Amino acid sequence: MKIYLFVYYVEDIEKTKKFFTKLGIEFKEAKHGDAPTHYSTKLGDTVFEIYPVDKGCAPTHFRLGLDLSSLGKLSDESLKFIKENSESIQSLGNGQFYSVVTDPVGNKIEVFW
Repeated sequence: MKIYLFVYYVEDIEKTKKFFTKLGIEFKEAKHGDAPTHYSTKLGDTVFEIYPVDKGCAPTHFRLGLDLSSLGKLSDESLKFIKENSESIQSLGNGQFYSVVTDPVGNKIEVFW
């Protein structure tokens, strides 16, 4: 079994997209039928979508772990963003690092690179 889709409902879609973009994740704008305009990307085999909160749904609360190493070397901007938005960065050795940042909704996002 594997997760193929993760839909994240947020009140401020632009602010949330900007947060994940600063981690190095690129999104495409998407719209399917009557669904609202949203952002979509593929993380490995999983489609990750950011949707605006709509009638009948509340903001999504979760803890997410992202392995950013597949993005290649993180940009200086992404590293600065992580440093400014985490309590600490832990070196795991072999040039690998771990940190926890908080997204605009208040979710803890674990990042590994």
